[in-house]
Amino acid sequence: MRTKRAGDLDLSYGDKGDGIARIPPMGGLDPDTHSLQIYPVGWANDGSAAMYGFNPDDPLHANKVFTRMNADGHWDRETGHVPISKNQNGPMPLQFDDFTALTYTTGNAQDGVLTAGKAYYFEGDDVYQEIVVGRYTEHFAPWPGFADDGIATTRPVLAPGSQLRDEHISPQVATYISAPKLALAAGLIRVVFKSMLAAADGSITEKPFA
Repeated sequence: MRTKRAGDLDLSYGDKGDGIARIPPMGGLDPDTHSLQIYPVGWANDGSAAMYGFNPDDPLHANKVFTRMNADGHWDRETGHVPISKNQNGPMPLQFDDFTALTYTTGNAQDGVLTAGKAYYFEGDDVYQEIVVGRYTEHFAPWPGFADDGIATTRPVLAPGSQLRDEHISPQVATYISAPKLALAAGLIRVVFKSMLAAADGSITEKPFA
């Protein structure tokens, strides 16, 4: 949604004459009654928006995609829905693609986007919350040469069985306030995130990092 001035809705925005941009779902779902469920979104300097989300009929969020909304509120049909690449060479934590932050690297669409999300690992009965960072081109392909197929992690997966154990994580972890914040500053990727250890003895240690 966009306003021309305080209190006035810009009815030229979007494709229905009502000032609202619609984000169509994938597959055969009716775009008039369903919408892609968006997690993070980032705006470029030209007013267009990069988005990341999943279909409303995908409760496990198994098929996440990137898409783009043009500056006039029309969905970018040429870009369409772009599945996140999962061609990493090394093992990844379960749900490594669960991004909750997205920003353009410079504000210019051609310079691509950065993404970040929380990842959880367990070693024995200890659970660790760490950060995952992705970098993608303007067409949402993995940025050439960046980490492993566009994905960088701060903690290696020690064994193929390492995975996320949601039942051992506090519900507070899912709140927006704990979502990572990221940007490109002075040519470096800067991320503020919370690292957490849920130990087997029930204690929880949290540390913010930047």
